[in-house]
Amino acid sequence: MESGAEPVRKKVKLMEKDASTNGYHEGTTDEDNEMHIDEPSSPERADHEIPVAGSSDQWEAGNILALSPEGSSVASREEHDEDIMEDAPQTQSTPVIDCPGRSTLEDLKWKTPTTSLPPVEPSPDHFVFYKLPWENKAPEPRSAPFDFHQSSIKLPYCNRSVWQRVEEALRSRINNGRELIEIIRKCSGRNLDCNLLLELLHGRRQASFMEEETERLFADVIPKIQQLALKLPELVKQPIPILNPGQSISLSQLQVASLLANAFFCTFASRKRNVNHMPDINFQGLYYLPRGDQSHVESNMQKLQCLFSYFRKIDLELGEPNGVVTFHRREVQDSPQWNESTKPIKRLHISRTGTIEDDGTYMLQMDFANKYLGGGVLGQGCVQEEIRFAICPELIAGCLFSKVMLEKEAIIICGAQQFCKYDGYGSSFQWESNFNDVTPRDSSGRLCVSVVALDAIPFYGRKSRQYEVGNMDRELNKAFAGFMVDEGAESIPVATGNWGCGVFGGDPKLKSVLQLLAASECGRDLVYFTFRDKSLIEPLYDLHSLFLQKEATVGKFYFMNCFCNRVLIYVLDANQEKSTEI
Repeated sequence: MESGAEPVRKKVKLMEKDASTNGYHEGTTDEDNEMHIDEPSSPERADHEIPVAGSSDQWEAGNILALSPEGSSVASREEHDEDIMEDAPQTQSTPVIDCPGRSTLEDLKWKTPTTSLPPVEPSPDHFVFYKLPWENKAPEPRSAPFDFHQSSIKLPYCNRSVWQRVEEALRSRINNGRELIEIIRKCSGRNLDCNLLLELLHGRRQASFMEEETERLFADVIPKIQQLALKLPELVKQPIPILNPGQSISLSQLQVASLLANAFFCTFASRKRNVNHMPDINFQGLYYLPRGDQSHVESNMQKLQCLFSYFRKIDLELGEPNGVVTFHRREVQDSPQWNESTKPIKRLHISRTGTIEDDGTYMLQMDFANKYLGGGVLGQGCVQEEIRFAICPELIAGCLFSKVMLEKEAIIICGAQQFCKYDGYGSSFQWESNFNDVTPRDSSGRLCVSVVALDAIPFYGRKSRQYEVGNMDRELNKAFAGFMVDEGAESIPVATGNWGCGVFGGDPKLKSVLQLLAASECGRDLVYFTFRDKSLIEPLYDLHSLFLQKEATVGKFYFMNCFCNRVLIYVLDANQEKSTEI
């Protein structure tokens, strides 16, 4: 980093904002580099249009009062970055008061390291790209072809002319930024705008590398990325299927590294979201320097720094890292009859200061996702999802074979390693240092880190629509898809927060209740990080405690939430001397 740079802000991690939907410069495409998919993907879903349920059905029980959403104060999550980045308290969790229904973080933490998916076993719906069993070393690539009849991604080497061009370019020594850009353009077959990358390597911006950093990069890291990219035919020996619902893909971490190295050099066919219904995988969106709005330039440079940290840790000769990552796409065919559910409400812990990735150890950790996996991680976004993907780049590999998520779908990723630490958020996001992830592995070789990607409904200027029963049901069913417990897997707690409450316009009070209901329906405890929103803590605890005392079920809780004047519930104490919002 440049000397004399402004001091970094206090570290505030993975807040509540949603993934960006911003696009980026596409460049031109030649015939050889068009998208190679055997058949068209499913169309995008339409906005949910379900009538509001009538307000005549109400349930009166004890000390419950319903108010209209117009009367509630929906906290805005669209503050300026300067407001977001105020210093957070040093405590790691909210003090626990002796009250029914309150659990500490330690109470809910899973004591044995585990993941949210069952052990890796090849099947017609689980494509394992390496030889089993995993024996605590980098597994050998699988040679035998898969027997599948579905859309697939043809890897760059499947097109002979494309791969000859890539091989010729990557066997050249690269000494500086201009030569790197020329190699990227040769590999992609397109005249890509890579001026932001050039600014990072040789510019004078705050995030630009110092001269000695750039020299080390071209001496050590860039040759490693070239080697990883060229190893793709040896590491991944057959086309990768596009994940259908109910299917899984397991790749070794070295296979993932080779795929991402090709994405770095933009060797994959280009995509357009509105045509292919898939996120892009090439890094070209990070290289583009816009002429107008440059608010994302510094954060994109920092994301590139995170990616360089990742490639720096890959060692082909030592076979490190030597583990496995599993990507699973899940769809719920038959949603619960929420008003009829007899499942009990599960345990709850609420923290004002903790973070999902640091304090959600051995839990199912929420990715507040865009319906296109990764959101703007390879473009102009830098909020919760993008930051998680930047510090754990193996998550990005899922963009290669994941179509847009539909109404009742979720994507679960197990085993993705964290490679760097960071500071800030949004435009103040900064790479901080390399990170040594010592999380233990499960029996299949996956780090015991489970991430579930769930896309909330974006309400934007239509915030009142989130209180419609149909939209609440959609969010419940989406969360249910992500929180379901697979056969052979543990019902580890969910670590979450204000899902869909950033630029998507969701109400944290409503989303906290919906996630508690979905987690309870799946038999999971819930750990909820409010990101310094203390107004949510006591009321939600009070409501949770009240329902536990009354032995209320998910169905009764759902009925209260949806049909008491079609709005969120408010709680009165036993003497009705005060009221507290959830």
